[in-house]
Amino acid sequence: MKNTIIILVLSILALACTKKSGVEASITKDCTGTYIRIHDKDYLVCNINSVAEFNEGDKVKVSYKLVKDCPEQEGLMVCMMYHENAGMVRVLKVKKI
Repeated sequence: MKNTIIILVLSILALACTKKSGVEASITKDCTGTYIRIHDKDYLVCNINSVAEFNEGDKVKVSYKLVKDCPEQEGLMVCMMYHENAGMVRVLKVKKI
């Protein structure tokens, strides 16, 4: 019983850590994709339609969830440039600041 409670608590904490709300970021776009830049780290945006209205360098307040896979990006043709990133995100809410 005690182990079950510990596993449940750790699972909830792990899920809570993957979602961030109201974070200040900037939009970065290049031929490899669209990114949100937070504290000098770029995160590839999976659902690019959610940030399509924003331009390169726009400052935004964003809520997002870290994800392990990005089905929307599969099969998309991108340039051969490498863009270092800290992971992939699904944008839940975004507004310009």
